[in-house]
Amino acid sequence: MQAIALEVILRAVIGETEPGRLAELRVLLPRIAAFDLLPLQIPALFAVWPWRAYRQVLWRTDQLLYELIAERRRDPGLAGRIDVLSTLMAAEAAGAEGDACLTDEELRNILITFLIGGHETTTTALSWTFERLMRHPNVMARLHEAVNGAEDGDAYIDALVRETLRVRPVISLAGRRLTRSAQLGEYRLPAGVNVLTAIGLVQKSSRWFPDSETYRPERFLQHRPDPYTWLPFGGGHRGCPGAAFATFEIDTVLRTVTRHIELTAPDLRPERPRMRHVTLVPGHGARAIINPRH
Repeated sequence: MQAIALEVILRAVIGETEPGRLAELRVLLPRIAAFDLLPLQIPALFAVWPWRAYRQVLWRTDQLLYELIAERRRDPGLAGRIDVLSTLMAAEAAGAEGDACLTDEELRNILITFLIGGHETTTTALSWTFERLMRHPNVMARLHEAVNGAEDGDAYIDALVRETLRVRPVISLAGRRLTRSAQLGEYRLPAGVNVLTAIGLVQKSSRWFPDSETYRPERFLQHRPDPYTWLPFGGGHRGCPGAAFATFEIDTVLRTVTRHIELTAPDLRPERPRMRHVTLVPGHGARAIINPRH
């Protein structure tokens, strides 16, 4: 799933076709995502292994991205490209004279955010989707019907993705810093306070989702959830900008895999979530027994 998600995000964000650079980025980006970044808040650790290795990996990644940005700035055919980097640069070129342009560093920051955030989270969401499906054969069977033209097929697949993200949210908390004071129940919170929304607790609440521990995609065929009770992508003006893209990607991979492959779980016990940096991943990586579908 990581290989698929990484390939998709590389093509969508940078549209890279140069084989050597692509091959390097396929290796470097997962290595960046795998590091525990919290200790890097301590500058003294920069010289200590393994954080020294992280700095080396990040330096080489930056070198490749800055090379790519420089090439695109020299490219007169940006308008014909549809990747995120080229679209940003073409929009700048078409802007009114005097408009502030994004610097190379700002473009690099956007790219690294999209490339890392856009493949690691989708990898986890896809893995949880298959982990849940393998332990619910009735849902797997209905998914197969949906993929093969059932009348409510599209709606059911959408409901399945929503239900997976409800019971197994990729990120457990969404943080905000208050710009003005707010009343939260009996508490008055001053401006500047950090507030964390417990996504997992909200989405498992029986107040909003009856029989909330049960994996049942049909619940989303019956009604759309309130936007403040279903929060896998955060919410408000600072919600995840890649939510629609990620949902479309999960839908596409689900359909393709279901058409060609039969999946069964090697162990019917559910895999427990474990923390991997900021994401909650399947404890054993969503192991599967794979057979071609005839």
